[in-house]
Amino acid sequence: MIDIHCHLLPGLDDGARDRETTLRMLRTAAEDGIRGIVCTPHFSPSAYCEAEKIREELCSAAAEQGITLYGGMEYDYNHLLLNEPLRSLAGSNFLLLDFCSATLPAGWETVFGELQLRSFRIIAAHPERLFQTLKPVRELASRGVYFQLTGESFLGRYGRGCARFAFRLLSEGFCDYIASDAHDNSTRGFRLSECRSLLEKKAGVECCRRIFDGNPAALLKGDTPERMEPVEARGFWRKLRERF
Repeated sequence: MIDIHCHLLPGLDDGARDRETTLRMLRTAAEDGIRGIVCTPHFSPSAYCEAEKIREELCSAAAEQGITLYGGMEYDYNHLLLNEPLRSLAGSNFLLLDFCSATLPAGWETVFGELQLRSFRIIAAHPERLFQTLKPVRELASRGVYFQLTGESFLGRYGRGCARFAFRLLSEGFCDYIASDAHDNSTRGFRLSECRSLLEKKAGVECCRRIFDGNPAALLKGDTPERMEPVEARGFWRKLRERF
């Protein structure tokens, strides 16, 4: 599996505190079946300047665990610097964006238009943890936005309501990637294999192949994800509701 959202780099944000934490996270990720990680620290001017050097210093330690590290960044919508360079995921034109709000901010269409003029494609980070209805998700999808859900959301880490909404988004076809958003080795860890095991039983092996393997691999090449049609998921949505 390839994890496209992970706060692995030490000392840059609220993720790994130090190199030892990072090394423990790498071991856990390898045990979880992860073979590639896109490092996505929260944007700050210092993180932007330091992240690539730190990532390069960790590449050999990651390789010892069978993991390849890729560059990236997670942007808070409220702190986007449209006139500055932006770091995409793994050198592609995909930009990881956290809205940090339960509603779409005023003027978001204009901002997205400017980003698209710069050839960026937007991936909305963990919408299941932000939004409460499908309306903003549909609006974003209509503008070509893709969606990255968090593995632990499906496992109940963020509460029953978040888990239900994560399953709902999957059932409606609004789940292009599932990532860990791991910040440490315990309270906000990886658990992608556990999530995949659950979803293979509920949504099917082919669905999981797309969102855990195929789409992340396509991202590394700059290719568009293969989207799941809602009709494929409607049959299991009723069963998923019963679990929560």
